Amino acid sequence: MERHPTEWEQNYRRQPLQAFVLTAKEIVVSPVLFFKHLKVSDRLFPVAVYTVIAQTVGALVLVGYQALFVFLEPAIFGALFQSIRVGDFASGLVIPLVLGAIVLLVPIFSLIGVFVSAAINHFFLWILKGTKNGFNATLQAVSYAATAQLFVIIPIVGGLAGIYQMILLAIGLKELHDCPWWKSILTVLIPVIVCCLGFVFFIGVLLAVLVPLILKAAHQVV
Repeated sequence: MERHPTEWEQNYRRQPLQAFVLTAKEIVVSPVLFFKHLKVSDRLFPVAVYTVIAQTVGALVLVGYQALFVFLEPAIFGALFQSIRVGDFASGLVIPLVLGAIVLLVPIFSLIGVFVSAAINHFFLWILKGTKNGFNATLQAVSYAATAQLFVIIPIVGGLAGIYQMILLAIGLKELHDCPWWKSILTVLIPVIVCCLGFVFFIGVLLAVLVPLILKAAHQVV
């Protein structure tokens, strides 16, 4: 079976917008065929940049929705009750500006995050003895799975972007490393399970410390 680079990897310098859109479309329409025919790249830069763009666009859309809601809410309710105040509009402007400033950091965190995520997934897949190809294959799977972040453009459906991203990642790992499904699925789920267990442990420790203090304080009050 012949494998080839993505449209993005081939034309990201000459036609970045068109290359990005065509690659994203191919992933969404047929993710299995996309990863099955994807050639493992030896260039990390364009692959990582794809993630940065996808996640930044997703973040911008989310911030845009929130800013629009915050800005319109005072005007809408103010019009209903005929009590529009300058302070309401001021708060509606400040929050979007703050959110916009946060979005400026998204590309940096996305660039760092894609390598960290790839390293974690590659480690667990290596433990399961499923890394037929090198780290670059895992990085491609993680990077192109970030296409799911573009679904935040669609209200309500965008809330499932995280789940869809995990599905794309499992497909990518399976096809790029030519490993069994159970290995790619476990590789995706293990970090999630570890994070959940860590969160439960943290809450347990927090409760173990706070509950005796609260009971002691309540007893002293009584």
